[in-house]
Amino acid sequence: MRATGGLDDTVQQYDERTGEGNGYKFWEISAKAVYYTVGWAVSTYYDRRDNIRKMIQSAMAQDYSWQKSAEAYVQLYERARAVKQK
Repeated sequence: MRATGGLDDTVQQYDERTGEGNGYKFWEISAKAVYYTVGWAVSTYYDRRDNIRKMIQSAMAQDYSWQKSAEAYVQLYERARAVKQK
């Protein structure tokens, strides 16, 4: 996926050496970038099945709910209100 916005924050780039991460990112807006990233993912699927399993488990263990984001927004608004009241 293209590393932008919330997706960039959510996806941890796969590291071939360690097997860490939960997906694949690319930054360049081009067909070539998509092509090479998909090729990398397919190669990993066939050549490093254990890493794919590890990535799936890592992705499934993430908390993608709005709870954390909502709490962060509340804290931000409370700080802004406190500054405004000074």
